[in-house]
Amino acid sequence: MPHRWFLFVTLLVLALVGCGAEQRAPERGATGRAYTPPKNPPPAPEPARSPPLKGEPAGEVIEVGHGPEGVVDDPETGLVAVGLGNPDRLALIAGESGEVVREVELPESPRHLDLAAPGGPVLVPSERSDSLAQVGLPDGEISDETPVGEFPHDAASAPGDRIFVVNEFGHTASVIEGDRVIETLETRSSRAAWRSPKAVWQGWWASAASRWRSTTRIL
Repeated sequence: MPHRWFLFVTLLVLALVGCGAEQRAPERGATGRAYTPPKNPPPAPEPARSPPLKGEPAGEVIEVGHGPEGVVDDPETGLVAVGLGNPDRLALIAGESGEVVREVELPESPRHLDLAAPGGPVLVPSERSDSLAQVGLPDGEISDETPVGEFPHDAASAPGDRIFVVNEFGHTASVIEGDRVIETLETRSSRAAWRSPKAVWQGWWASAASRWRSTTRIL
């Protein structure tokens, strides 16, 4: 009996040691070496350019102007905002009829568009002017134009009436409240970071909540 008990305890110890070693083992690649993530990953691939149309596209085609890119629709006013380039404009289109009801002159051509809230304003980051314009709906008046970081690519609204703008070449995110930048955040150099302002502000709010819990002060 003592011999069997000793054998059982020995096997149990060996099994536990083996499991612990397996959990601590680093991830290894095909060569058997430990995998180390790259410090500066390559940029995300850009989508290919579409070939010329060979037939009639499905649906209704609306002529809006040169170089349309960013687009956002507002459920409250029924307007669709489309960014145009050369000349740099924001076209406001009636969603039901497809009629261009207004064109707003911009400091530079926009990229992505977003709404600060239903009913507007439209958030218009202008890359080559390093600024964010806020265009009211339905009148198309520019209510605010705020200098931000280098080459603002995208913008998104966040809780607390804040707007987050990701600056592509500056590798930063500008936090706007009203018409001024209240904070500038450093972001990763990968394109995944500066193309996702919502991910940036979600991380910022998580960090703010953590700091609030540790310091008992509201940011």
